[in-house]
Amino acid sequence: MHTRTQPFTRAAVLAAAVLLVAPLSACGQIPFSGPMTTQTRELAEVDAVDLRTSGDLTITIGEEESLTITASAVAISALTSDVDECTLVLDYGGGAFGVSRISYALTVRSLDRVQVSGSGSVSGADVLGPEGVVEITDSGSLALTDTHTQDLTVRIDGSGSVTLDGSSVSLDLTMDGSGDFSGEDLRTQKASASIAGSGSAWMFVTDTLRASVSGSGGLTYAGDPVQVATDVTGSGTVEIAAPR
Repeated sequence: MHTRTQPFTRAAVLAAAVLLVAPLSACGQIPFSGPMTTQTRELAEVDAVDLRTSGDLTITIGEEESLTITASAVAISALTSDVDECTLVLDYGGGAFGVSRISYALTVRSLDRVQVSGSGSVSGADVLGPEGVVEITDSGSLALTDTHTQDLTVRIDGSGSVTLDGSSVSLDLTMDGSGDFSGEDLRTQKASASIAGSGSAWMFVTDTLRASVSGSGGLTYAGDPVQVATDVTGSGTVEIAAPR
């Protein structure tokens, strides 16, 4: 009897072990849920930020730079906030990440570049300096209000979305993928747009507009610009916005 039940016992133990490990290793994720905690980290000389996690980042302008992170007690120890050549990189400590809500509150004097490299979201008001760069390279989202720049560059690569309002003397927009740019409340004088893929863009320009669309994407513009030059290949469109 003993010799017959021993293989069964070992098999049962092995099966139980697999069941315990499987939820932890499935898709390379570790569940980082649990009680939420907040941690404040000191910063210095930051003029750009790159969000690489799935967190929500809120940016505020102030004289004392700081970063506050709210996440589960387990997850927060794995979140990194390194500064590389004045760029604050918000990332994980390594490997895939499990389910946990992450919130960042960043205070800086001004930023030259805001980048979202993951599925997170960024929001803020009057964040950019005279020359600003906004970039999405995944499925994240970015919304900045009260933007006032001389030269503004927007790059969307993937399915992310960018929403801006305020004003800029010039705007350079590049899109590749299925992303979305909402700039109908961003008043610009000169604008150029290059849209590849199925993305859509909306902008307001008063002086000159140069637009190139390849694929099935589309650009809608308002502002009655004096000069308009377009180049469309494929099923894409460049259209004048209907009156509101």
